[in-house]
Amino acid sequence: MFKKTQNHVLVGIVLAFVVFSLIASEVEAGGCIRLPKRRAYTPDRPECRSGSRLGGCESRLRTTRCSFQVSSSEISPSQVCEGGNVNVDITLNMMILRFIDPSASVKMTVLDSEGFVVVEGIERVYFDGIMAVRTVSFDIDTEGLESGQYRVYLDVVGEGICDGTKINNYYVGSFRVKDCDAVTTTTPTGTTTPQPRQCVLQIYVWDQDHSELDGEIYINGLFEEYGSYLQVEKNPGTYKVSAKAEGYSPDTKSVYCGAGDIKKVDLFLREVPGVSKDPKLVVSNIEMIGDKTCGEEVTLRFWVKNSGTAISKDASVMFDVEDDASYTTDSVDIEVGKTMPIDFVYDLPDDEGGSIIVKATPKDSEGYYYEGRRSKTFPIDCDDYCDDCRPTTISCYPYCGSGYDIEVGLISLSNEYPDQCEVVLATVPVTLEASRDLPDNVFVRAFIDGGEMYSTEMHFERLTTKTLQFTIDTCKYGKGAHSIEVEAKVDGVSDTARKIMRIQPEDAIYATGPDYCILVDRIWLDDELVAGGMAKVHAKVENCGLRALGDVRARLEGFDAVFNDGVFGIRPNEDRDVVFNVYVPEDAAGMESFTVTAWNSYASDSYTKSYLVFDGAPLIEIESEYVVTECKVEQIAFDVVNIGQAADTFTIDVSGDPASWIQGVPSSIALNPDQRQTVNAYVSVPCGTEPGYYQFTVKASGSPDYSVTSVLRVRQSFNMPALTLGDNWWLVALLLLLLLLLLLLLLALGGRKKKSGNGKEKDSSKRKKFPMFDDCCA
Repeated sequence: MFKKTQNHVLVGIVLAFVVFSLIASEVEAGGCIRLPKRRAYTPDRPECRSGSRLGGCESRLRTTRCSFQVSSSEISPSQVCEGGNVNVDITLNMMILRFIDPSASVKMTVLDSEGFVVVEGIERVYFDGIMAVRTVSFDIDTEGLESGQYRVYLDVVGEGICDGTKINNYYVGSFRVKDCDAVTTTTPTGTTTPQPRQCVLQIYVWDQDHSELDGEIYINGLFEEYGSYLQVEKNPGTYKVSAKAEGYSPDTKSVYCGAGDIKKVDLFLREVPGVSKDPKLVVSNIEMIGDKTCGEEVTLRFWVKNSGTAISKDASVMFDVEDDASYTTDSVDIEVGKTMPIDFVYDLPDDEGGSIIVKATPKDSEGYYYEGRRSKTFPIDCDDYCDDCRPTTISCYPYCGSGYDIEVGLISLSNEYPDQCEVVLATVPVTLEASRDLPDNVFVRAFIDGGEMYSTEMHFERLTTKTLQFTIDTCKYGKGAHSIEVEAKVDGVSDTARKIMRIQPEDAIYATGPDYCILVDRIWLDDELVAGGMAKVHAKVENCGLRALGDVRARLEGFDAVFNDGVFGIRPNEDRDVVFNVYVPEDAAGMESFTVTAWNSYASDSYTKSYLVFDGAPLIEIESEYVVTECKVEQIAFDVVNIGQAADTFTIDVSGDPASWIQGVPSSIALNPDQRQTVNAYVSVPCGTEPGYYQFTVKASGSPDYSVTSVLRVRQSFNMPALTLGDNWWLVALLLLLLLLLLLLLLALGGRKKKSGNGKEKDSSKRKKFPMFDDCCA
């Protein structure tokens, strides 16, 4: 019996030690026990297949997405006789992080000049890889279509794993149907009906996923509209078109718009991580209602939009008039995405028009003045007592920020197509929009083809617009296209405007008729456009006339630069492949338009086509939480993936309170498309760090940037408690002795045999034995 009891005691001690060890290994700071980790996402799990966000599905489903982008589009021919066919080719790029049979439905819609749908077509596209390119073609039969201009739009709707990914109302381009049997109309003098003298700019604003994005649209630095689309008629010339939105990097393009042209401009704004997209007030338009005469009372109506994403704002408009007092309108509560009018009754000056400066001011605790210059000019009629009447300009300028801001407006030339040895007068407005210390000086320089030709210093007593003029002697430059650039700088802040001037030979004729004809038939590339690389751009130039063409030149406009080719000749019914070597800037992104122009003394033609600039795009796959222990060095890991279309080098940066604990992260990583690299970092939590959650951010800088946030959960290290005896060691010895005596007593009592009533030892072998199993059912 003693041996049996001893075995029970030993087993109990072993079990207690095992349980104690398990608890000690699982217990963390605060007395919590770790739960099992969530399972990783796999397509085989039914709850993940159904789109559930429970368990391990959530973190992976967040990164499973598709992205569609139209990399190029072409409509051929751009003009067709009634009953002819028009071909529409669309190159569609698809990007998906997890390959699960992606597909999409592509719908083409043709609208007439009044906006009615006249032709529709639908094609289904299947993709066979994580990043794939597909070309979708539509044939349009113009039988039954009347003569006129038609616009082509595209809608893409993702299916399957790409459900929810869309491209809405993408403008592809336009074509014209003409009545080839009709006789050309002439005026009574016998001359051909004049050609259109205006051009049309169609401006679209997109985000990086090719979804419509509301933003501020500017033309030559002047605010035009707030929204995702703007169509405006302009005089022929080169325009700097730009767009910006809160929380996104701006985009700017220079386009040449000729008489009768319809130019489509796509502006792509990339989201900037970590930038607030809180409500922003925008003065989208200013109206003057009433009799616009000196000394009369008018109503100034300010249209203010809350372009934010979070909450509504109380907004008012503050403006002041030179040599007059400042005024503030009443406050109006404006909900997100809404535009509200704010009216103010104002008496026009009796003597002359003035500059009215407008600032949109939110009524919040910060008192922040929202940025964005707005200007509009109203002509004021003169009265008998009005000696000097000028247009009244109402504008808005940045009040906060760096403290300095300058803007260079549209460059105007007295002749955009001068002859050689003709003197051209250039005029450009320069606006000092913000300054910390008035009066101030602005340094202005003018360049032609990259070489400085003029410089001056403009003195500003107040925030206003001044006009700069200088002359260009074309005898110093050869015939063809030349780039004019004006730069203004104040205290390190600068702005630039550009313009193309085309010098013609003195004997330029540009004859009309079938004898002389040049056609730029098409543009194509050898390889894709990659940011930071070189590209060969080809153009097919054809002699479509009856006579040979000599001294033909060709140029390409793209990336805000002009690329020229040599002089060549073309015989009738022959063509020539013209090649341009183009450098793609490192910061190039989105769609880029190339315009190729071929000309000589008798004829000219231009052709424009847009291409997508491919670049790298980083993605960081990281755990949402890492458990680490104070006073220990532990390893964490995360992956950096290049989900873009080109090789790129990404700069890696770790920020946040525990950033100094994390070591071993490389400063940069070079990755090919679809390549990933695992980063193994080491975390050394200082001793004495309080248990809790410590957030850090990992950022991969490229084009675009990508950042993701994770958490270090710090727990205390487990140590067996130390026993300090000091002078009381004898108490511990006495306690151990008592425990030993108690144990011996228990063993002695357990070993005593039970005796029967007659004093004899009971024979345990005579006890009644019971069967181990009940066989009653046998």
